[in-house]
Amino acid sequence: MEQLYLQHLKLRRCGASHPGHCSCSPLSSLGESPHNKGMGKSSPSKKKPSPLLDLHGHTTDEVFDALEGFLRRHESKSRAYVMTGKGSGKVKSKVIEYLKLANYSYSVFRDERGQPNEGILTVHMD
Repeated sequence: MEQLYLQHLKLRRCGASHPGHCSCSPLSSLGESPHNKGMGKSSPSKKKPSPLLDLHGHTTDEVFDALEGFLRRHESKSRAYVMTGKGSGKVKSKVIEYLKLANYSYSVFRDERGQPNEGILTVHMD
């Protein structure tokens, strides 16, 4: 299965024509979480990055499908944000693996004060 992902990612990011929905990578129902509107314990005055995929509660096996569906839906944006949380780091490492395989650049999210938040990645879509 992972080999199919690698083939799909190389096609998708190189600009080759490829069906929007292919059998090698079905879009799952995981996508954005209904919890994306609030980022945990942050105050209402804080700006929340958008679009945001919240992967809290997802397993490492679910990461590729959720991330791919989310990035496809927001490919016209200049940036997208992925909240992996700070836990064990397993989900974050899977997200980074996907982003590298798909040739996305990414960075650690910085809030409006410039402070880094290691639990959120900024994906540069261009």
